[in-house]
Amino acid sequence: SRDNNSGAASGEGSSKLVDNNRATKFLQFDYKGDLWCKLEFSNSKVLSAYTITAADDAEDRDPKEWKLEGSNDDENWTILDERNEEDFAERFQVNSYTFSNRAAYKYYRISFTANNGSGLIQMAEWRLLEIPQE
Repeated sequence: SRDNNSGAASGEGSSKLVDNNRATKFLQFDYKGDLWCKLEFSNSKVLSAYTITAADDAEDRDPKEWKLEGSNDDENWTILDERNEEDFAERFQVNSYTFSNRAAYKYYRISFTANNGSGLIQMAEWRLLEIPQE
C-alpha cells in the first residue's frame, strides 16, 4: 500500500520483503497501522501457510497484528488467517503460520494493523507456502 520513502528497489524497499535474503529488510516510515502487502501469481494457487522473518534491529518495529486474505479479482477479499499479539523473541527469527484453506487464489494480501509501538514497521521476509493437501 505504501513503500519505503526511497522506493521499492531501494536498500530497504518492498522488493526486499520477498528477495529470499534474511539479511535484507523492508522498512516503511510513518507507520500508523495502515500497511498492506500483496502478491499476485500468474495462476491461482491453494496456499495454507506462510512465514514472517523479523528484521535486524528495533523489536518495537516488528509486526504484532495482521490478517491474511485471498482474492481472485483484486477487489473482493476472503480472510484466511488473523493474528494478534504475535512476538519475535529474537532478531531474524522466522515465525511460521498455517491455516485451513482449500480455495485457489490469484492474489494474497497481508494487512499489518499493529506493531510494537514504533512509527516504523520492518520485516526481513514474507513467504507464502504451498502445503500438499491430504
